[in-house]
This record gives sequence, structure tokens and C-alpha cells, in this order.
Amino acid sequence: MTTTRSLNQIIKRYKDSLLDGDLKSALSCVNLALANGSDVKTVYKKIFTSAQRDIGQMWHDGEISISHENRAAGITLEIMSRLRSNFEIEDSDAPLAIVTIPKNDNHTIGARMFADFLMMEGWRVDYLTNHNINEYQIPNDDFIRYINEIKPKLFAISVATDLAFIECNNLTGFFKENFPNIKVIWGGPGVSRSLNIDHDIDFNSKENIIKFSKIYDLTSKPDFICCSKAAFESKECKDFLSRSMNLKQSSTFDETLINIGHNIKTLRISKGISQQELANLASIDRAFISTIENGKRNLSISVLHKIAQSLDSNVAEIFNN
Repeated sequence: MTTTRSLNQIIKRYKDSLLDGDLKSALSCVNLALANGSDVKTVYKKIFTSAQRDIGQMWHDGEISISHENRAAGITLEIMSRLRSNFEIEDSDAPLAIVTIPKNDNHTIGARMFADFLMMEGWRVDYLTNHNINEYQIPNDDFIRYINEIKPKLFAISVATDLAFIECNNLTGFFKENFPNIKVIWGGPGVSRSLNIDHDIDFNSKENIIKFSKIYDLTSKPDFICCSKAAFESKECKDFLSRSMNLKQSSTFDETLINIGHNIKTLRISKGISQQELANLASIDRAFISTIENGKRNLSISVLHKIAQSLDSNVAEIFNN
């Protein structure tokens, strides 16, 4: 089990490895954390985020060059790509999110983490940070046709810098004008600093809309702002993502199966286990696991118990997660 002290030691070693440009050493730090019981989300939130934040501050303070900062980000992105196979969404029916960055923001690592966290929550992701998807770069008609074709349920905008926050507001206006039924979520240090907030804001609440509008003069508002330290793990953010997925709690039997399947998938992904690995652990066919996660299969308590045990969980957590 990874203790706070041991995890802090791993974070320090990981940061030193990034500064040395040592991919092999950095990868060994991540593997050690996973072997000691940390899940993939912890690696992202604690190791990657802490190390990259410190290195970014070192560049800001003139202690390292931009080349050193870029090299460190490249190593972390490479390790993230290796971990991604543990939680990539295989289900073509899973809800789709588009993750992007605004104009004037060249920091893609936060957006990639944004995208990966959504995948851990059961979303398919179109990661378009290299595609310039605002009105200054892709012709509006092309992008509108693209969105109408793929039918996403969520636009996620990651903002790393204060300068890019202005363009985030413009990009949100473009989304809201052309796709009013698609939810928009903001996240990243550029949002937190520009608005001077360290908590989530859910605009499903009329009270939050009124309160926010009195303080901030923005031409366009998202549906949710994710700025708490808990990130996607906060109850508010989980509730927002579930609503966006149309996975609302319901007393109907079919929707109960959908919620159970979603909770199993979320637990599996958070532990870095593939569908095939879960099937092997629970002695169940992989196709059966897939239909369960899609909410298309009624399952017995005994099967649910085997799945829960394989995930180091329990039946109550799967029902109530």
C-alpha cells in the first residue's frame, strides 16, 4: 500500500527524472506506485500533476529553460500514452466528448489529462487540440458538419494560461451558438487563476448562475467549471458528467442496469484493468462483461459479487458509487 510518505518520495524521484530527461527512470517511478497499490487516477492526480506543476513553476521563475520544460512534458505524455491502454473505451456506443484547447494555448498536457480522466469515467474522446477548432482556424461550416456527424454530448475546454482564458470564452460562445444542447465544461489553471476560484461551479443551479453573473462579466458561460483539487473525483463533477451522459438515477429496472454497468466500468478503469483482465479475474466471458457495462445484461447477485471481488470492491459500492 502506498503511504503518503512513500508517494511523496516517488513524486520527488519522478520530478528529478523529468528534469534529467530520463524516461526509463520516470517510468520506473510510475510502475513502483502502481505496484504499491496506487491506482491510475492517483498516478495522474498526484504524480503527474504535482511534478509538472513544480516544473512549470521552475520555468516561470527562470530556473530551467523552456526546452527542459518541454522535454519533461514530453516524457509525461509518453508515459500517459502507455497507461492509456488500461482504460481506452472499446464501446462504440459510449458517449462522446470533444476535448480541446483555446487559441493562444500551446500547453497540451492538461488537455490530454482532461481527456484521459473522461475516458476513465466511461467516455469516448475526440482529442482535437492539434486541430484548431475555433472560428479563427477551422472554417465554421466544416466544424459544424463534423459535430453534426459525430454527435458528441460534451465539449471540454482545458485552459493552461491566463491569456488563453479570453479565447476560451470566445470558443464557448461559438459552441453555445451553434450547438446549444451540447454541454460545455471548463478546467485548468488558466480558468482557476482568471476567475480566482478553487472550487467547482455547476450552472445547473439557478442560484449559481445568479451568483456567478454578479461577480464575473463573461459573454459566454459553460455548464460546469471544474477547478476543485478533487478534479473529476468531486461529487459535483461526477453528477454533472452523469447528467451529461444521460445516466440519471432512476427507479426503472433498465436504468438501474445502466447505472450498475456504468459503475462497474468506472471502477474497472480507475484500477487500470481491461475488460479482458476483469473477465479473467471473475471467470466470466469478456463479451458478457461488455454487455454488463453497457447496461444491456441482467446479472445475478452471484455474478455481481464475483465482479465486485475482482475489483476489490463490494456489491453496495457498485450499486451506490
